Amino acid sequence: MRDCAGNVTTSRVYYLDIEPVDDGDDDGVPDLLDCAPADASAFATPTEVCGVSFLPDRATMTWDSQAATAGPGTAYDVLRGALDGFPVGSSDTETCLEPRSPDSQTLDFSEPGPSSGLYYLVRGVNMCGTGSYGLDSNAAERVSAACP
Repeated sequence: MRDCAGNVTTSRVYYLDIEPVDDGDDDGVPDLLDCAPADASAFATPTEVCGVSFLPDRATMTWDSQAATAGPGTAYDVLRGALDGFPVGSSDTETCLEPRSPDSQTLDFSEPGPSSGLYYLVRGVNMCGTGSYGLDSNAAERVSAACP
């Protein structure tokens, strides 16, 4: 055998006997790393949802799907509240606009009251657990009882 420079070398060949990795639900994630090894719709707990924005119609809200990072069965809770009801979780103005939506978008035609505004938060939910609405300015997790 010759190396890249053309020198004659001797070589050794090693064989490893590796067992195939178990993936019982065939979701592409090994069972040892899969939080739901018997459920192909989930393999990780959802993380904070990013990319929340409104389309120019001002009624269609979209966000980044977590199907690739948590599983295709990830659903979403969409929380809406009045700005004058801040901080999150402290007001009865919070509404679960869309509980457990399988889509990464929703419609809301609500108009805020005079001298007010609305806020929206989204979290992912699947068989492995419930994600977060994110952190407030003090790095505390936002919590609301509006969505189950």
